[in-house]
Amino acid sequence: MRGKRVSGRGARGPRAGLLLIGVLALAMPAAGCGDDDETTTEAEPLAAEETTTSQAEAAPTLDAAKVEDALAENLDGVELLGAPATVFPEQGGPGQETEIGGGTLEVKSVTCPEDVTQEKGGEFTCELDGGKQDASVELKQLDDSGSELSFKAKFESPAGPNIPVETEIEAEIKLK
Repeated sequence: MRGKRVSGRGARGPRAGLLLIGVLALAMPAAGCGDDDETTTEAEPLAAEETTTSQAEAAPTLDAAKVEDALAENLDGVELLGAPATVFPEQGGPGQETEIGGGTLEVKSVTCPEDVTQEKGGEFTCELDGGKQDASVELKQLDDSGSELSFKAKFESPAGPNIPVETEIEAEIKLK
């Protein structure tokens, strides 16, 4: 007795897969029953369009380079807060009023993850190297395409021993 050959070619639509499974289910019990004659069941692979649907449905990701450029453009040159202070000379004498900490942010680089899926409400973090002030920048996607984002960056300027001065920046950006 020869085995049945089941072909998936020409199968179309959702019921074609069910029919193929039904035929295989009927053929498999026959393979294990009966005499010592060798019985085989062969099935050809499904059509390529049916086996690759999960790959085609992969969600798009954000363009990390565009996000990095937009953050650098929006944060470079920002004035960071300083703290007013009075500095007294070591030898004594009147104090001098000054501001410690603060300054202008000079963005050296921004690094964002490459695998962020585009989805409204999705959140991720980028790292900013600002020379003297580094920051983790928290971002949230405002739309499904990932082109509108809000961000929050917190910079801490060392103003002296145990005197941090924080500058927090929140804004929205639209990617080009």
